[in-house]
Amino acid sequence: MIVGVALAASMVVVTFATSAGAAETYPRPADGVLTITGHGNGHGHGMSQYGALGAARAGKTWQQIVGFYYPGTTVGSIGNPTIRVGVASLGSSVQALPASGLSITWDLKNSAALPAKASSGATITRWRLVPDTRKSGVKTSFVLQYQAGSTTWNVYAKGTVPLTAAFLNTTSGIVDTFRGATAVQYRGQVRGTLIGSPGAEALVPVVALPMDSYLRTVVPSEVFGSWPAETLKAQAAAARSFAEWHRTNAPASPSFYDVYDDTRSQVFKPTSQSGSSNELTATNSAVSATAGQAVLYQGKAAFTQFSSSDGGWTSASDKPYLVAQRDPWDAVWDNPYNTWTGTVTTSQIEAYYPSIGSFRSLTIDQRNGLGAEGGRVLSATITGTGGSVTRSGGELRGLFGRWMTDWFTPRQESASSFPRDFTQDSRMDVLAVVAGTGALRTYTGNGAGGWGPTTIADTSGWNSYAKVLTAGTWDADTISDVLVQDQAGGLFLRRGLGNGKFAAPSRIGGGWTNHNLVVPVGDFDGDGLTDLIARQAGNGALWLYSGDGKGGFKGQRVIGSGWQIFSAIVGSGDFDGDGNVDVLARKADGTLLLYPGNGSGGWKPARQVGSGWQIFSSLTAGGDFNGDGNVDVLARTTDGKLYLYPGNGVGGWRPRSLVGAGWQAFSTVLQ
Repeated sequence: MIVGVALAASMVVVTFATSAGAAETYPRPADGVLTITGHGNGHGHGMSQYGALGAARAGKTWQQIVGFYYPGTTVGSIGNPTIRVGVASLGSSVQALPASGLSITWDLKNSAALPAKASSGATITRWRLVPDTRKSGVKTSFVLQYQAGSTTWNVYAKGTVPLTAAFLNTTSGIVDTFRGATAVQYRGQVRGTLIGSPGAEALVPVVALPMDSYLRTVVPSEVFGSWPAETLKAQAAAARSFAEWHRTNAPASPSFYDVYDDTRSQVFKPTSQSGSSNELTATNSAVSATAGQAVLYQGKAAFTQFSSSDGGWTSASDKPYLVAQRDPWDAVWDNPYNTWTGTVTTSQIEAYYPSIGSFRSLTIDQRNGLGAEGGRVLSATITGTGGSVTRSGGELRGLFGRWMTDWFTPRQESASSFPRDFTQDSRMDVLAVVAGTGALRTYTGNGAGGWGPTTIADTSGWNSYAKVLTAGTWDADTISDVLVQDQAGGLFLRRGLGNGKFAAPSRIGGGWTNHNLVVPVGDFDGDGLTDLIARQAGNGALWLYSGDGKGGFKGQRVIGSGWQIFSAIVGSGDFDGDGNVDVLARKADGTLLLYPGNGSGGWKPARQVGSGWQIFSSLTAGGDFNGDGNVDVLARTTDGKLYLYPGNGVGGWRPRSLVGAGWQAFSTVLQ
């Protein structure tokens, strides 16, 4: 009895040629689109924000959360120091709207209140700080100007201290200013800062404010206010530590500001803009609950990097508390970044690295060995027609747009194995080994049920192999390949070159004498990669060998038993039109059965589709031979006649026709 399920089979030993940690090469896909599977979003150093969410849901306190993500640190107070934030988006002048308590400071220490009216009696409607006339080699000071009753700017005063001046509000602590045409409000001082060579400085607006006031818009910019309180507190402590580390160790512009207001540091927004607050009650409470508390290493603020998601493993950096470790909390149900799928086109890669020319392949040279698919990419090489570039995984993060991570794997998908095309004209071709000489010939199909030119692929040697078969697109380019087995059981790939000829053999496995029949089937298990099926000698167990899309295998399993009753087995492609590849099997009495694949490596019920097929010495099914869109079968009689059996697209046949004679000259007509 023939069954299409995995039943017990005696042990078969087949080896695959693999190498742990070997480079992974992903060739240019046929459609020009690489599908990428990735883990995490961001650099992965330190705290995962989604991991902190998962930890809080698991009952962890904020101290336990930061203790896990920054091992070897402690929690302690840094007080509430002033942090200086570079806010380039405010433009080339610093403006302020009149308000009770609005003041000017020229030396950042002493301030003077600004009047509501000009000396003319007109109401002042706007203030601004602009650089005074520049003189080469002389540090520039600011001029304070106002508008009153018109759009003309009038001089109110000139500063005596060069390079800086600031607005502040001694009553509310909030300055109303502008970002372009948008009214925005900042806590603290809104400074004009001149940076550069004396007399040639550029204006950079800076907001200087107490650390805990700064965190009021940083924390809700980094995490959702609806998240648990312990997550928000952990974020507040990490953000406070991160800013303090920069303030005391590596200010963005040492003399003028400590951090940026964007993702180069951490996102800092106005207190409000256009009347809408950027502060949240929940995050303000988290800032207050952790007031002054920071993550410390050896008594000083730690460099508490964090990212949206680490994908399940944090990544190591150069700090002793930024280590690579498994994260048990990152994979919360609402984390879209833990495992994701995206795409990048070859044109995007070519635009990102124009020196490579036309993209040919991406090779992942080295991973860190931690986590799924071998972990984060340490080094990768992009190769094109104009050369190659080698970059770290971190440098490649920008390729993926929203999904910025160095933990990624291109999803290798094979081009269709049907038709068997060895000459890159998208038409079915046939390979045959000449008896006696062992020459290999490529008979090109014309796409209409006939033949084009014949190519001598090789002049000898092909009759020395125990098995010779087409492999479909075994290495994921669009050219069909060939597999050969030597007498000792070694299995070798001979890659198609696209001109009807083949590359030298490359060993991909051993032990294949255990199988008396090996059949190319295309993508049988539905993973997008080309597969083989093989019948075990003796007991007739049928094995599925899943291809890895890179010229090798990724696994094997039994998919049937009792197949020793068949004298021929052929991978027919999608014979019944359901979108899945199928198998034709002939009994010794000539009965021909269709075994429809189910698209996931199993079977639908078999049915008979022919009788009298014992007259044929070989069967070949390489796709659509006559150009009608359906897969066909070529059948050779013992006296060398070659017949075309056109499929009808629904599991049956159209009338056959004779397409060749003299084919008894061949010892093998490859499947």
